[in-house]
Amino acid sequence: MITKKTKLVIALSGGPDSVYLLHKFKKFNIIAAHFNHQLRGKDSDLDQKFCKNLCKKLKIEFETEDFDIKSYSKSKKINLEEAARIKRYEFLRRIKEKHKAKYIVTAHHADDNLETFLLNFLRGAGLNGLKSMQTLNGDIYRPLLNVSKEEILKYLKRYNYKYRIDKTNNDTKLTRNKLRLEVLPKLKKIQPNLLEVFNRNLNNINEINEFIEQKANQNSKDPILKKAYIVKLYKGTYNSTKGLTQAAIERCLDLKRGKKVPFGPKYYIIKGFELISKQKSKPIQKKKLKIPGKTNNLKVEHKKTPPKNLKKGIFLDYSKLEFPLYVRGKKNGDRFNPFGLKGTKKLQDYFTDKKIPNHQKQQIPIIVDKNDKIVAIPDFTIDNKYKINSKTSNYLEISTKKSKL
Repeated sequence: MITKKTKLVIALSGGPDSVYLLHKFKKFNIIAAHFNHQLRGKDSDLDQKFCKNLCKKLKIEFETEDFDIKSYSKSKKINLEEAARIKRYEFLRRIKEKHKAKYIVTAHHADDNLETFLLNFLRGAGLNGLKSMQTLNGDIYRPLLNVSKEEILKYLKRYNYKYRIDKTNNDTKLTRNKLRLEVLPKLKKIQPNLLEVFNRNLNNINEINEFIEQKANQNSKDPILKKAYIVKLYKGTYNSTKGLTQAAIERCLDLKRGKKVPFGPKYYIIKGFELISKQKSKPIQKKKLKIPGKTNNLKVEHKKTPPKNLKKGIFLDYSKLEFPLYVRGKKNGDRFNPFGLKGTKKLQDYFTDKKIPNHQKQQIPIIVDKNDKIVAIPDFTIDNKYKINSKTSNYLEISTKKSKL
């Protein structure tokens, strides 16, 4: 997958993990990239200077950028950690594109993977969330996931490689730090081979996840596979499962017809796992129907020969129509006499009988005459008044992209 000619961007913070990574990859075709979050004042600037000097000494191309994460975090109303992650990866991807590199290489190691697993477990993540980090995820390559922190520090000490220490890593008010500094040492006393045991279990979890994902589309009645499908749908929509909680998955499973629940930042999800945009759709504006011609997605033709295929669209008796005709959206109080039924029916009730979700009703085009009376609903039905028969000599054909041609 990686050769010495493969161009890579190395994420370099200046800490022991990324310095170890840089030395391991220094004979490859690399660009080192350092993002200054400006969170630790002078220390942040000294980290940046250290990385620059290290790359100069090793004759490695260096890219860097400063960014005020605190202000960004406040403006976006997100926590500092998330804000830093977003802007750091935006920077790394810009450098990747600039240099036409194949991967962004990060220094996440075995202990990081274990910490992430435990954090996700404590947050109540589902099986998919317990997969933790993957070696290759899109354009992110993590080659150190089988390397322990202990190995990294021993290597740096053996060769006397210098690195920077982030003092905030010792703040046990942060959950990750508390796990690393207080919980994991106790677990390692109970199980000295903790990382080895964890990696075996993690492989088992990954295999189970892969099996469930493969089966996710095959049996929609199975609750486990339904959950897997929701996770797969979310990941396919946002390229990540970040923000998808177990509670959100349960809400998706418990959907009733006509209801919707938030599905990430851009969509709602409805029964049947259909997504609808959170952005309000513009209602259909009333327009005069072009005959012949196209209006919106409606193709209209005036013909004097009987239709050969009634599935091609809808057909009206031209002589019974009161022109001009218009296309518009649904209105309160709309009634008509659906084809094949006796008496009039509310359009709202007709749509309900057809099991059309509420969010779609406003987006269905309605054809009306000069008196604003319903003539037809393309792809659905027509008013009985305008049906064709053996005496019809003039036809109005209306078809859409959905019509079976």
